[in-house]
Amino acid sequence: MVELIETGIPELDEILGGGIPKGNSVLLSGSCGTGKTILGEQFLFEGAKKNEIGIYISLSEPRDKIISNLEPFKFY
Repeated sequence: MVELIETGIPELDEILGGGIPKGNSVLLSGSCGTGKTILGEQFLFEGAKKNEIGIYISLSEPRDKIISNLEPFKFY
């Protein structure tokens, strides 16, 4: 049986059948403004609370902008 990692987003975990298979890499892609960054960051913050390892790579946004965009969210 495959071990699943919950995303910390209940509705997404339900859609995914319990979460993302442990050890898998996840690439979020889509148009501007669709929530890719927020989804990825929320997933990483939830994982960090459980001492899970994760990485966020942005090829277009500087670190300071990423952090300032996170400030309104409760998970930050």
